[in-house]
Amino acid sequence: VTASPMIIINEDFILVGNEARTNLVDFIKKAGEAIVYDKEVLKNLLKQGEAARVIELCEKDERCLYSLVELLKAEELFTRIGVMRVFEELAEKSTLVEKILPSLIEMLNNAKDERDRGDILYLLGIIGDPEITSDIEKAVENDSPVIKEIAYEAIEKIKQRKSLQ
Repeated sequence: VTASPMIIINEDFILVGNEARTNLVDFIKKAGEAIVYDKEVLKNLLKQGEAARVIELCEKDERCLYSLVELLKAEELFTRIGVMRVFEELAEKSTLVEKILPSLIEMLNNAKDERDRGDILYLLGIIGDPEITSDIEKAVENDSPVIKEIAYEAIEKIKQRKSLQ
């Protein structure tokens, strides 16, 4: 228990503090249905430091990956960092995370905020393959020097990782 009040339903549905009062009914419904691991459930798991459990869930059901992609847009820094950690660990373990590359490229093309663009480029460097380097270059043509530098580093990471394989 990390805070009070804290409600845990079926191991993965965790509500803490004010969320326990405001979201309880919704979480009870989700927990009672065929287990639904939507972005709110995953977000709450990440808030509780349960990245290992989120990885386990993604390995069982790849739909969790797409919920995590949505969480990259979260306002809370801790959520964004948790998502990035999950993707990094999944990239080390398997190629499963490569399935979200098209979603990340699309997200990069639509992101306006430099922080969002930088985070996405960082992830692309970790999980990307050489086939997406031209997409990265095209996406950052008109960006700031900082974003272009992050893009260059991402492309270099991709090349280095693939040359080591």
